[in-house]
Amino acid sequence: MDSSTSKSNHAIEQWTTLFTTCFGHRIRATQLSKPISELWKTQPITGTRLASIVFTSGASGVDPLINEYLEQILRTTSIDTCDILIALLAHSRYALKRKAESSVTPMSNAFLEHVLSLLVRLVAAGDRPKTAREARNVVRALGECLTACRAHEMVLIMQNVDAMQTPDPQVVTSFETLATLAIAILNNPRVKSDINDKWPEDLKQKLATACSEFSELISPWSHSQIGPRLHMMAKTPPLGKPDFSTAEIATAVNDLPITNSRVGLYTYLNAALSGRPLTDDMSLFNYLHAKYQNDTQSLVSDLVVASFDTLANALQQRQSSNHILCYRSFIANKLPLLITTLSGSFAPMTSQVYIQMALGRVDVHPFPPLSSDNDTANNEILKKSRQEFVQACILFGLGNEQAFHSVMGDSSTPATSRVIRYHRQSLTQQCIANIHRVEELARELESMNGNAGAISGALVDTIQHLYAAKETMSLRTLCNTLSRRLPLMDIILQYAQPADVLSPLCSLLNEWTHDEDQSEFQPPYEEFASVLLLVLATIHRYQLADTEIGAFPSDTFIMKLLNELSTSVSVSTLDDEQQKQLTKWVQGLYATDENGETNGISDETMSHCPPQAFYLLVPTLFEQSVQACKLMILAMNTLKGGLEFLLEPFLLPSLIGGLGWVTKHSWEDHGDTEILLQMLRKLLQPDSISGDAQAMHQTILGMIARPLVMSLRDLQRRQPKRKDVGPLVEVLEPHLNSQRSGQCSSAEVNQWCTIPEGGMRATVRSIIRGLARWSSQGSANSMPFNYTHRAITSALSMLGADEVLAIMLDEVRSQTQAGSGSAALEVATTIVCAPSPTSALSQANALMQFDQSSPQHVNQRRTLRQALQARLEEPKELLSAETERVEALVRLGRRVEAQLAVPPQLSMPMTSLDLGDMNIASTDMLTGDMQMNDDTTSEAATAAAVDQEFTNSMDQSLQMDTSSINDPNAMSLDISNNLFDGSGMGFDLTGASQQHNHGQMNNDDDIFAGLDMDLGGDDFDFS
Repeated sequence: MDSSTSKSNHAIEQWTTLFTTCFGHRIRATQLSKPISELWKTQPITGTRLASIVFTSGASGVDPLINEYLEQILRTTSIDTCDILIALLAHSRYALKRKAESSVTPMSNAFLEHVLSLLVRLVAAGDRPKTAREARNVVRALGECLTACRAHEMVLIMQNVDAMQTPDPQVVTSFETLATLAIAILNNPRVKSDINDKWPEDLKQKLATACSEFSELISPWSHSQIGPRLHMMAKTPPLGKPDFSTAEIATAVNDLPITNSRVGLYTYLNAALSGRPLTDDMSLFNYLHAKYQNDTQSLVSDLVVASFDTLANALQQRQSSNHILCYRSFIANKLPLLITTLSGSFAPMTSQVYIQMALGRVDVHPFPPLSSDNDTANNEILKKSRQEFVQACILFGLGNEQAFHSVMGDSSTPATSRVIRYHRQSLTQQCIANIHRVEELARELESMNGNAGAISGALVDTIQHLYAAKETMSLRTLCNTLSRRLPLMDIILQYAQPADVLSPLCSLLNEWTHDEDQSEFQPPYEEFASVLLLVLATIHRYQLADTEIGAFPSDTFIMKLLNELSTSVSVSTLDDEQQKQLTKWVQGLYATDENGETNGISDETMSHCPPQAFYLLVPTLFEQSVQACKLMILAMNTLKGGLEFLLEPFLLPSLIGGLGWVTKHSWEDHGDTEILLQMLRKLLQPDSISGDAQAMHQTILGMIARPLVMSLRDLQRRQPKRKDVGPLVEVLEPHLNSQRSGQCSSAEVNQWCTIPEGGMRATVRSIIRGLARWSSQGSANSMPFNYTHRAITSALSMLGADEVLAIMLDEVRSQTQAGSGSAALEVATTIVCAPSPTSALSQANALMQFDQSSPQHVNQRRTLRQALQARLEEPKELLSAETERVEALVRLGRRVEAQLAVPPQLSMPMTSLDLGDMNIASTDMLTGDMQMNDDTTSEAATAAAVDQEFTNSMDQSLQMDTSSINDPNAMSLDISNNLFDGSGMGFDLTGASQQHNHGQMNNDDDIFAGLDMDLGGDDFDFS
């Protein structure tokens, strides 16, 4: 034995003695700084040998002191992380060649994972590698480790195919940690710089292949995203070129825990009830199924609580009593029906238990009791609504009265009078046999007794039957009943689509037969007027698009009327028949006898003019009347006398087109202001009007109030000294809020746009933030966050879907950093998936505003769903975007995709419920309403057309084991850089570093010196 060998053996003995003593006496690493430093000066050995001594000097198994000692010698000596990695591989079962005679037991995978976690921590922290040489050597060692581990496992898999399906959990954990280390090393700036500048392409390719093959090995085993991320690193500079699909990018983003709370349903119901009710059953069931899956207890509880939250929100916003009626009816009538349908899949008595639990969470005193009379009244409304809901649940057999009242603390409350449960088919037969039964049922719609579904179905069925039978007299009664109580449509449309009501009525108007030989013409005119008024009033109330009332050709009467409702034409453009009809109406309205009295509308006037032709002529008739009066051909008193005939029920709907024409007519250009004002006084404030006509007149005022008030106020500004404008405005002001279209008022827009630090953008941010914070408070704050979906609708109209989406993503990102990411994602997902009517007004609908100088082109603006899909379909833009923004985008895309997914065979739970009480149109249960109500057809098709590869990736990510959320290897993306900048993909190892922490290295020695082993050839040789 020569002196050098003897000296080396002596050094090994000294180091072995040191660490054996330290392990035996459990000496902490902080006490070893000086001993290690002094021994290194006198007895230096190779780094791999020193690491090996640390591994073998203690007791077998994982010892926390091992990593402490390794970290201490890295600080005190000149060895580096490469030495540790090489020694670790040599002592593992994965060394490609081990001496046959070696009796050393390889280290366990738990030991391997333990030491690797130290290296991950050091590299992720940026402490290692310290030099370019260490960077190069550790990458070489990494490549050998990846290759060796994969080769060993592949041999086992070939020997035992089942091993691929059921790997040892400890193997999976250690391999995930090794992959995490690979990502950390390859993301290190010093390593990336060295690979970029000094590595030949073939060596880059070898390392990329090693990473890809190792990721393919562990991906089927792991519930985390480490495998896919390593695969992406292999395709990212400096090893590859950035060429990713959206699906591949998505795999690099971990999901957040899924939150289902009352806040999500609260947001959804606010959108569904903010305008025209968008509560068709299939859409609701699809939403609830996608959100809650099989968690029926949370579903029922959150649904009940969110419904009361929505009512409380409407009360705190001081919405009108007619609007409150819609929310109360949803709770008392629709909600019990939904639970009854869902209860088909519950065990017996389960519904009662679920409802009891929900009632225990409902706070009917959220408003401070002594603050104001209004707040006290609000609490009473909530309490009354709870009682109505309970009574409806009892009506449908969902529980017994005593059980519910015991939860509410109202055990002594006397039972209300028992309500008989109605059935739709029976009610329909009653209405057909006695049309006056319709009036009784309409009154009962306001009684909140649980029967609204059956009543609504019966009314719609009656309309369809009467249309088919052409029983126009009965239809007149039914239409008058509904038009006098137009807010009742808010209840009916909770169970039906607008076309279910309007399509048969529009068809009747289009097909109306006018017999010139009949004996009387006023009754048919009156019947026509009643039907037309209900159609136009419903379209106006909800700002319906022409596609929402039914499919009618453009040359049909109803489509012509909607397109030309308030537009006059030159007399010269009328054909001969129209000119004759116009002349007859001028004569009928304004012709006088020798005493100056008008003769009235005769049968002869109406006999030659079908009602369809009359209503198309009304704007021109108004224009010609004003011009005649202006030219003094027609006396003002005669004009006003003729206008009185238009206040009769059989002609009253003509005021819609006539006053619409006045609204569009300029006050300044024609010199007829006085004439127009006197016309308005006559038509808005008639001296006398019959009872039936008065109810119709009030409905018409609601239709023309808003645009006409705007026009009159404009006149007042132009001519401030006028005293005759104010009284007209006062007549109209009570009717300004007659719409439920989901559109906001100008006052609301002004309020949102003047919010400091961003205006409308700040409004959107505050909505996401406020709802997320309310969600995190749980039951601590029973008063719901003050939310109106109209703010989102307005933001989409003013800013566009792309800008609103960007604002939402920024806030989701901020809330994620603040620890409320799951709640913010739930809110954002609900807003994207929220039901809404067709996003753009049709030309007919625009004309129903009466204040457009010309028909507006229908602008089909992009929706939030379409904007989200478009962003996700641009992987190149994702590569250049900030990491946190991409994370928020991908996570939102996953949630939206999952929420909008329609089950392949969504079956309605079988119950004893009369399904006629649910949605009216049976075809809706099978076709259109399978899709979310947002932008009816276009968006559902858009959502279904999402790239399948991305969809599969999203689904796979959503089905991942939630335990991986807290997995130390489940890393998030880099929050300091762009996700995939020009130099590569930056991953932040925050998730890993919290457990492993960070690393780097240093050592100029021969990295394989001193170890008697073979690492598998020269695949990663730099020479």
